[in-house]
Amino acid sequence: MAAAAAAAGVAWVTWGDPSSVSAIEPSHVAGAHTGKVYLVGAGPGAADLLTLRAARLLATADVVVSDALIGPEILAGVREDCLVITMGKRGGDARATKQTDINTALVEQAQQGRTVVRLKGGDPLLFGRVAEEMRALDAAGVAYEIVPGITSPFAAAAEVGIPLTHKTLSTTLVLTTGHDPSLLDFTALARMDTVAIVMATRTLEAIVDGLVEGGKAPSTPVCIVRNTTLPNGAIYTGTLDRVVADTERLKLSPAVLIVGEVAALAQGGGCTPDRLSAEL
Repeated sequence: MAAAAAAAGVAWVTWGDPSSVSAIEPSHVAGAHTGKVYLVGAGPGAADLLTLRAARLLATADVVVSDALIGPEILAGVREDCLVITMGKRGGDARATKQTDINTALVEQAQQGRTVVRLKGGDPLLFGRVAEEMRALDAAGVAYEIVPGITSPFAAAAEVGIPLTHKTLSTTLVLTTGHDPSLLDFTALARMDTVAIVMATRTLEAIVDGLVEGGKAPSTPVCIVRNTTLPNGAIYTGTLDRVVADTERLKLSPAVLIVGEVAALAQGGGCTPDRLSAEL
């Protein structure tokens, strides 16, 4: 994808090569005016779930600062002379770009008069650290706008037919992150009908233990949807007391964990560990 894009005029760089970033001038820079940053949600993964507005912005941007999980099908929509900067953030990866470097890149590119799209997986307002980018842009006097996207918990639930809210089974819903289970109030979460957790697979055992200790029944249904909306996606359904043992040797990330009675309504799950090994 990168080679094809380069042939078409798209410039691809990985953060840390400032010479290649500054060498490319946007088509509409006029003097020293400040550009604008669009904080855009790319959706859950499938290119046809990108919003129309996001697609229009990608097609006209001078610079796209992209997250690690953004697929080539989405980035194929950029302008021919667009500068694409990959600034990935993946949990557990020591090479992940620091948030302060991302903030700096957004400000510096906009201050050169460029129209910048900061492309984030899912929705930028949900666990995307967009508040830090907004604060940096505000401090620098750079205009910005937020463009929502479909968040992965909603996409995962839709893909497997789980109604996250239900008249009798789920009148309360919590969206949270499992990045650091020590920050979660498991007693409060255990009281909720449905809990949808992103970034949960690396800390799955701690999350399960916390929910059970907080009062959630071990027999509570769970569903894991990996790579939702993508061809290499996979589904696991089971219960809190089985999910860790069933998936301990499997690569689950990136995935959404859904816990609650509605998880039993998932379609296409019920995978055995052997089938999961082949799919995951």
